[in-house]
Amino acid sequence: MNDKYRAGEAIPIAEEDSGGSLRLWMGGYLSVPVMSQSGVCNDFNPVGYMNPISSLSCDRKAVTSSGSCTDDVFRNLDLETIRIGKSPESLGLMLSQSYVSITVTNLCMYNVSSQSEYSCTSSPSLPLPQTTDLGSGQGCSNVLRELDLSISTDGMGGIESVNANVVIYDQIDASSSSEDVFVTQT
Repeated sequence: MNDKYRAGEAIPIAEEDSGGSLRLWMGGYLSVPVMSQSGVCNDFNPVGYMNPISSLSCDRKAVTSSGSCTDDVFRNLDLETIRIGKSPESLGLMLSQSYVSITVTNLCMYNVSSQSEYSCTSSPSLPLPQTTDLGSGQGCSNVLRELDLSISTDGMGGIESVNANVVIYDQIDASSSSEDVFVTQT
């Protein structure tokens, strides 16, 4: 078994259900969306261990033409249930002790009108607000806009902890898209 990451190796990711069992999530690897040549977000771009990513972004509509919320994995991200593999062998083991939880350190609301963040909370209480369809074609609230992960290593080729800064926003207008920004630092 390979219990130490090598530089560039994909990082396992799983989701924990209410009974404490783990299942593969997002194809089994931590991924960061990137803009494809066709102009849509490619959600399956695996993050490599010790490969710094300064910032990746892509435009995505949060609201359909009928005014309801879109249903995609990054719109409905539940960080309380996501686990990151401590080592590459975590993928095969699927044991809770082989994964670390994501600790949300900051939660900010983004004001689409003024193009600025406001109302930031350090160490927010859980659960985080989930994306909500406002109904009657009114759009969505609590849409994920930015996710900044900071991965701390143990100095011996393993992952010790993962912290997240999260930015959410409300989107009413179906005619516009919003840039999603995803940052992973190791």
